[in-house]
Amino acid sequence: MSTSPRRDAESGDVEPHVEEARFLGEEFTETLEACVSAVRKTPALAHVSHYGEGLFNLSADRLGPDYRGREALRGLGRRLDSFVARVETRLLGARTGLLIRTVLHTASGSLQCNSVVPGQSVVGLSRGVPPPDLALSRTPEVLQADRELSALATALRKLVRQLSQNPGGYESEGETPSLTSLHPPLEPWSRTTSDELPAGLARACLDAVRAEDLHYVAYCTTDGVGFEADQLAHPSLRSFFVGITVEARRNFYRVFSRELVDLARRFNQLNAGVGPEGPLLRLVLDVEQGAIYYYRLNPRAYLVGVTIDQEQVTNADHRLADLARPYTTR
Repeated sequence: MSTSPRRDAESGDVEPHVEEARFLGEEFTETLEACVSAVRKTPALAHVSHYGEGLFNLSADRLGPDYRGREALRGLGRRLDSFVARVETRLLGARTGLLIRTVLHTASGSLQCNSVVPGQSVVGLSRGVPPPDLALSRTPEVLQADRELSALATALRKLVRQLSQNPGGYESEGETPSLTSLHPPLEPWSRTTSDELPAGLARACLDAVRAEDLHYVAYCTTDGVGFEADQLAHPSLRSFFVGITVEARRNFYRVFSRELVDLARRFNQLNAGVGPEGPLLRLVLDVEQGAIYYYRLNPRAYLVGVTIDQEQVTNADHRLADLARPYTTR
């Protein structure tokens, strides 16, 4: 069932277009209202859809009354939901929890999938071209839509009396961990396995990693990992290594870094002709305890970053984006 856009009598704004699965009952009333509200108040969030166990439940969008791609978008959302579930299974090896937020960012916008509770998710679409004077993570429309969809996922969790998982680390953005100041500085661990690194990149990576937020960085090409540096052994992070060693987690990130180029290729195939145009430039895999980031530098090279602190997910993202910017040729 679909509802055509109508004009609000008080504000003059066009109300979002709504579609609902035929089986939808009154138990979805508050969920639908929350999705419509998110799209209504955030123009950058062009489309939101809700899925349960991989099935489409409902959607709200600002794509216009004549838009004919809604069925294709529903299919893309289902494929993305399945894609995220497969990636989540792989990430369990890092022992940092379930995948709660996935951002797939191209040169024309983003797709995002946020977990509400196991088996339920919301998918959002935004459109926005990265300004040349800003790092990719700060693309205004994408950032606004990301914040709103993360807030929506938290609001839907509250409907079933679940606490916030702080997706994106937005609730703690700007805060600096206090424990780092209690320990002396630690030189980053690093390893170089390639003789063909961009000029100055190794030094830039060493300067970028720190115990406060960006804990691991790797420079990769389609041939493998060429350089990596981290602060995973910093004393202030000891409590993050109950049940796993620093070396084991470092090895996981090294192996997974090599897999990211294939994940990017699979997303490009999944997204072709439906979602934001262009190859994947940025990927955020936000788990319960931190996030893994992918930044495309050129067709053959990319940067990988990691934070294991959920409160620092957005701070670490911006830090890696700033590191990637001088080395990026789109």
